[in-house]
Amino acid sequence: MKKVVVFLCCASGIFFSCRPYLSPNSPLGVPNGDFEMWNAGPLPADWQTNSNPFSTSPINTYIVQQDSIPYHGKYAAKLVYNGVYPAEAENKFAVLTHPTYVEFFTKINLYGPDTVSVRVDVFKNDVIVDSGYWNGAASLSNYTQVEIPITNHSMQADSVLISIRGGKNFGLQGQKTEFWVDYMDMH
Repeated sequence: MKKVVVFLCCASGIFFSCRPYLSPNSPLGVPNGDFEMWNAGPLPADWQTNSNPFSTSPINTYIVQQDSIPYHGKYAAKLVYNGVYPAEAENKFAVLTHPTYVEFFTKINLYGPDTVSVRVDVFKNDVIVDSGYWNGAASLSNYTQVEIPITNHSMQADSVLISIRGGKNFGLQGQKTEFWVDYMDMH
């Protein structure tokens, strides 16, 4: 019996000492948050978009675009409002710990009174338990870091949904809002 207790104590000590410690500033990772991976579309891997690069419509429907002038790496995502509907990209993924904030780098070219946004929803068992929101209402000619704090009503989380929206206002025919997003991560 004494050997079993000693074994269990040693095994649990090894298990807990091998688990990585995540400080509040440790990145938790957003799948393809750096927008380096694109499929044959080209559309960003791991992201669901309303972009259609193969459409023959007279309206430009390739509105979530691969851009080769990133903040970091080779590519960034460029969301373009086409004057009819906003560009949207979403990424829902599993997490092991509750994030405290999401950060990314952006530059924005707004036309008229338009805005762009990023929303973060934290889920536990398919129920939103916490969230964060950022609204861009001014043009930024150079990449700028943005941090979105996430509420902390619940310490439990099993997944996160990040929703990016490029442009919201209708009636700006012939003008377009452009919203670049790159190097997104969670902490």
